[in-house]
Amino acid sequence: MNSVADRPVALNILVDDLKKDGLLDDENYQLAQFARRSQAELKMHPFAFIGKQKLTNNKTTKKLSEEVICEWAALKQGLDYQRIDPLEVDVAAVTSAMSYAFSERHKILALKIDKEDLVVACSEPNTTSWVQDLEHVSRRNVVRILAMPSEIERHRVEFYQLANSINRASSQHDGISGIQNLESMLELGKAKAPDANDEHIVNVVDWLLQYAFEQRASDIHIEPRREIGNVRFRIDGVLHLVYELPAQVTQAVVARIKTLGRMNIA
Repeated sequence: MNSVADRPVALNILVDDLKKDGLLDDENYQLAQFARRSQAELKMHPFAFIGKQKLTNNKTTKKLSEEVICEWAALKQGLDYQRIDPLEVDVAAVTSAMSYAFSERHKILALKIDKEDLVVACSEPNTTSWVQDLEHVSRRNVVRILAMPSEIERHRVEFYQLANSINRASSQHDGISGIQNLESMLELGKAKAPDANDEHIVNVVDWLLQYAFEQRASDIHIEPRREIGNVRFRIDGVLHLVYELPAQVTQAVVARIKTLGRMNIA
């Protein structure tokens, strides 16, 4: 993959292409051309910026949203388009596939990894220089899909912050073994919220509560196990596995939730 061939999406070219393909009529084309960008909007991806303008899609008379633009761009470039569903992502696995810096620099986010393939969401359909490097490091075939830039940015921060908090919390508790017998279970019950106020545990619990709210989960299930604790959300009556936590982190998360609820239970 030659980086010379890379062509990041340019706003003026995007607007022209949308006009050529009939998605913008003359009036909306003019509005898009002369739309002023604030200082913050200068950093926005062109797909997201045009989607924010609430222009009319000339083909459907509905709004020309960021998602509609991404679907159009994906079809144009022969890529699959996909919305990012965090419930389908193994956060621990995908965040280990590449660094945060690499993900941010190339505006990409790993979504799925198996023995042969690494599925990566990208927001730049014409930028592929990163593919060869990632295939070499991961020793897997990289499958590119197109996703909304705003979703990639939001979930990148969420995924890596969560993974970082769990990794740090886990490393701080490596010396604590899992529950081995009844005596240790009783001792745990007597303990006063072990590590409940650790900043990394606080971050994990905050993320879980906010994420559950966003997903409209009716309840959160935390299932401690000897090695790994499962976190599940019940959404529309169905339990979904959201994350797997190391045993010692699971204990601290439960302790944090007890503290927030002012619970004193074994």
